[in-house]
Amino acid sequence: MHYPASALMLGTPGELMAADLFPASNVIMAPELYSYEGNWLSCSFPQQDIHAARLGFGRGKFDWADYGLAQPVSPDALFYRIEVLTPEGLYACMVADEKKGAAVESDAGRMDVRLRQDGHTWFRLAGWPEMEWHFESPDAALKADLAVLPRHMGLWPDMVMPRNTFALCLASCVVKGDVLLNGQRVAVNGFGFYDHPRIVVQPNSAPPFGWYLFAPLRFEDGTLIVSYYCEDGQGRKDAVYSAGVLVNPDATSAWLPHSQVRRLQADDANLPAGWEAELGADGISISYKVEVKKPRLAQGWGSAAGEYPAFPLLMQAEGECRSSSGARPLRGGSGIAEFVLRAGYQPQYP
Repeated sequence: MHYPASALMLGTPGELMAADLFPASNVIMAPELYSYEGNWLSCSFPQQDIHAARLGFGRGKFDWADYGLAQPVSPDALFYRIEVLTPEGLYACMVADEKKGAAVESDAGRMDVRLRQDGHTWFRLAGWPEMEWHFESPDAALKADLAVLPRHMGLWPDMVMPRNTFALCLASCVVKGDVLLNGQRVAVNGFGFYDHPRIVVQPNSAPPFGWYLFAPLRFEDGTLIVSYYCEDGQGRKDAVYSAGVLVNPDATSAWLPHSQVRRLQADDANLPAGWEAELGADGISISYKVEVKKPRLAQGWGSAAGEYPAFPLLMQAEGECRSSSGARPLRGGSGIAEFVLRAGYQPQYP
């Protein structure tokens, strides 16, 4: 599939490359040029004590009317999150503040972005393509210190909404380091997906946004699959944005221009409880079924200290990957999905 060029990032959407060949300007923060930028990491760890983690931040403004919300559009907004999933449940820190984004510091010529508050560093990301991630809760009881090595890097097609233009680059990563939970330090070693969204708030001639489902998965044999599925507010699939990436156990990779969700079931909170997915490219066909588990909140910080407003969707998946070399089962898939639905919209799920 031929994609239009991104309005906000360099490169060709749908092409995968080594991270050291990817334009560094696509990930270096440039607040004078863009309304919003973020750095997010979703990890899966094949170990018993910590199953998964999701962390990152976004700084700047987004016109929330595209999501059906009347929240203020602040250029100094900060959204900051640490989530760690253990057998005991979810440890989560969430901060949403309309002014703290002004305190985020970044270097114009290299990847180095940080926030210091109350005498200590809440987060810092440094280095490219090898990155060091440090994130901690305001009281430092929850911390993550991770070495993140991007491998297969790609540019997603832009998502154009009536009030926002949204660009995204994404990479599969090796992730290792340690997590501190209330004084107990736990070593972690696994895989993840890093993504850098970039937004410009501007009017566009585009249909209303409906919903999207982001599903990063790791399977027992080392296969990594990440996908988006998106529909507009008129119930039509966004065939450009609905795509995926496959990373095989032998480290070969492929862009998957076809992504389809089927039989999506929603729970009482209108969040996905399970679905089936089909992804493919020439000579590649992937299918899997997902069941979603909702963990209990073991401990929360910030706005996660009460009723947690955005529980991670912990996926368990099984399926099959078929190619010219034959078929192989996909077993023991896990990851944390992200689901966004425009407020007030009632879709007919596929």
